[in-house]
Amino acid sequence: MNEPDLLIKGQVVGEDGHGIGQALVTVEGSVNFPEIAMITDDAGNFSVRLPLGDCTLQASAPDQRHGSLKICPRSGASFRIIVR
Repeated sequence: MNEPDLLIKGQVVGEDGHGIGQALVTVEGSVNFPEIAMITDDAGNFSVRLPLGDCTLQASAPDQRHGSLKICPRSGASFRIIVR
């Protein structure tokens, strides 16, 4: 039986609110979460299907700035990760 999952969309941005392209986004969650890593597009956007449950999105910009955001995905959710 497959676990339900949700499509979430997000964007990695700097403190100025502009998207950061080529940032690495990883997902950390409970033992039920698969290892997930992706690279943002040129505007800092990403999308991923996540299983239900709390997780942490972590972002690393090419210039070594980092940010993280703890989320509990809901249908149609979108998130912004600010890197500092």
